[in-house]
Amino acid sequence: MSWCTPSINPCCRGLRVLRWVALLGGLAALAVAGSAREAGRQDLVRVGIVDSLFRGIPQKTVDASAEPFQKLMEKETGRTGKMVQIGDAFDLARKLSRDEVELGVFYGYEYAWVKQKYPKLRPLAVAVNQEHRLYAYLVVRKDSGLGDVADLKGKSLAIPEYTKEYCLLFLDGLTGKPGAERKHYFSKLTKPANIEDALDDVVDREVKAALVDGVGLDRYRVRKPGRAAALQVLKRSAPFPPTVVAFHDGALDEATQRNFRSALLRAPDTADGRQVLTMWKLTGFERVPDDYDQQLEAILKVYPPPADRAK
Repeated sequence: MSWCTPSINPCCRGLRVLRWVALLGGLAALAVAGSAREAGRQDLVRVGIVDSLFRGIPQKTVDASAEPFQKLMEKETGRTGKMVQIGDAFDLARKLSRDEVELGVFYGYEYAWVKQKYPKLRPLAVAVNQEHRLYAYLVVRKDSGLGDVADLKGKSLAIPEYTKEYCLLFLDGLTGKPGAERKHYFSKLTKPANIEDALDDVVDREVKAALVDGVGLDRYRVRKPGRAAALQVLKRSAPFPPTVVAFHDGALDEATQRNFRSALLRAPDTADGRQVLTMWKLTGFERVPDDYDQQLEAILKVYPPPADRAK
């Protein structure tokens, strides 16, 4: 029999106890570390934002907005905020459903698309830039002689740099020529630096029409009322629902939802919040309108989801 059998040599019993203590201590350390990691994960608020929302915002501005956004979330909710850029709306909806991000920011029409495939998505708040509903416009001179969108075929069009995605959706729906195919519908496509330059080009007869959003058109009318008087709207889009901050049902408890919603609603009242709103070209966040579901249903009738992504 071995000399270290506990029944013969009491010292071995002590060694075995020490080994068990060490083993339990190691397991406890792993458990503590695991709990710390889990707590850290639960403390992190990952906010996924579709790339299409940044179309009108330079990448350096997007990157610069990350720090004030994190400060806003930490001060208002006590949790660390992390902004994550995610491909398209369907990619973001899938990550929300898998708890890979806690919140997601979608254009309203994109949210309508993905909600059909992911019905457990829920709106938390909407983002507003002056208008509660978004419109796209085709603008021409009053004396252009153009009476309908079909009259623009073979004519020139200004599409300002950083044009909003919903404006392009509106244009593509009218012409049936999306993306690179647009050049086959128009004789010339120009890319002015901003909406004001695009509308100036229409007034100065350098192009026949301009594609603009409602906020930009209103600002032009205020800044240059004389020149704006020479313009008229050839076509206005159906109303697009406002951009929405959403989450997956069950991912956030009621208290957390209230905290996040309050933090967003108070954004204009804090320095960090105002900085984020300015960088993201927003005037604020608001409660979800009572008729938001009806707005989603209406836009789906005009712009159904892409068939290849809705399956």
